[in-house]
Formats: sequence, structure tokens, C-alpha cells
Amino acid sequence: MFSVENQRHANQENGNLSRSQSVQNTIIKLIEFHHGIVNSIKFSINLKKTEFREGRLAFEFLYENYYRSFYKEVANQNSHLNETQIIDNAFSKLYQKKGSQFGFYFRNLYYVILYIDESHGIDKMFYTRLVRAQLSKSELLLLMYNCLSNRGNEFFKPLVEKYGLLKGIDRHEMIKPDHKDLFQPSAFI
Repeated sequence: MFSVENQRHANQENGNLSRSQSVQNTIIKLIEFHHGIVNSIKFSINLKKTEFREGRLAFEFLYENYYRSFYKEVANQNSHLNETQIIDNAFSKLYQKKGSQFGFYFRNLYYVILYIDESHGIDKMFYTRLVRAQLSKSELLLLMYNCLSNRGNEFFKPLVEKYGLLKGIDRHEMIKPDHKDLFQPSAFI
């Protein structure tokens, strides 16, 4: 009886280890897939469509566009709009213009983090930090403003805050330093 119980316990441990390894392998594959998405993003930067920004450089271009869109919103601001509404309006305008070329990036990144969050038997902080380490400064800044917009506020922002996905962004790199206060401090830890 004792050996049967030991065998059952060993089999259970092997099963848990196998499931954990499977989850870890899936996370690594999801990160690799995300790299493919990053590398596939391409934006024309002139009207003749003769110059492009691709991959990580495309996110610098996107962030510059968002920055300009934000300040256009500020210039056109109606007195009844608060800062969060201005952020959302500017992000919505960027999304209307270029969302078909980058929207899937944020959806995929969200599902990578969600998969990690919902997984069992792994070090979730390790894997979310691994994902964060893959993101450029422009990607982090766009992620931040995506989370403050209506597109990411409800679902992605809580995960960003839970796992400190904005760590590495300095207040002075933001459009306005007080935008950091629109998040829980844990988003930057």
C-alpha cells in the first residue's frame, strides 16, 4: 500500500512538472511570436510612401504621432474635458489613423500577459518581467497611453499595474509628468 501511495504521489509530481514546463514553453513561444509581430510592423513616414519605419523604429514613429495628437487635443480642448478624456481622444485618433497597422500588437501583448496571469505553477513575476524586458521605451510609453485610453483601461491597465509593466519609464519621459499619477504606483515598480 505504501509503495502504491508513493507511486501515485510521484506520478502527480511528474504531471505537475510536465504541465509547468508546457506552460513555460508556451510563454516562450508567445514571446517569440510577439517579436515577429514587432518586426512585421511598418509605417510609411511620407506621403509618397518611399520612406518607412519598421519594427522597433515604427514604435518611435507611432509615439511621435501620439505626442502630436495629444497636443492637438490640448490646443482644441473643450473646457469640459479632463486629462483622461484628452488622453483617450488622442489615442482614439491615432488608432483611427494607424490602428489597423498596430492594434493587433496591443491585443497580442495583452493576451501574453493574461496567459501568464492565468497560468499555474510558474513564477509569474519572472515571466512578466521577461516580457517587459523585450519592450522598447517607445513601446512602454505607448502601452502606458493605451492603458489610459478606453481601449486598454478596463482589462490591460490592471495587469500592467499588477506586474509593474511600466517599470523603467521616468516621469519626464511622459507627455506630462503627472500622467504617472493616473496609475497605481505598482505599475512602475
